[in-house]
Amino acid sequence: MNRRNETIETPAGHDTLLSAKQIAPMLGYEPASYKAVYAYLERQGIEPHYLSERRKRYWRSDIVALLRQGGASRAPRTAQPESEPTRFRKRAS
Repeated sequence: MNRRNETIETPAGHDTLLSAKQIAPMLGYEPASYKAVYAYLERQGIEPHYLSERRKRYWRSDIVALLRQGGASRAPRTAQPESEPTRFRKRAS
């Protein structure tokens, strides 16, 4: 049985399966934001390989191809400066 977040090696000549937490740093995400990675990969059309109903992995070759296309590697999010409160004007009746 495979442990959670463990890379699964397939027979020689085949690809490796990676978890979203392993993929996150490759794409410029924090490892804790793996749910964002799932959403991003789904939008990019990357198909997961299901290990069970709740556990899925992605082929490393698909992630490498995505990186080569320049479709990832985003800058980490930084806190936005707080804006001044919005001022509302009374409507003219």
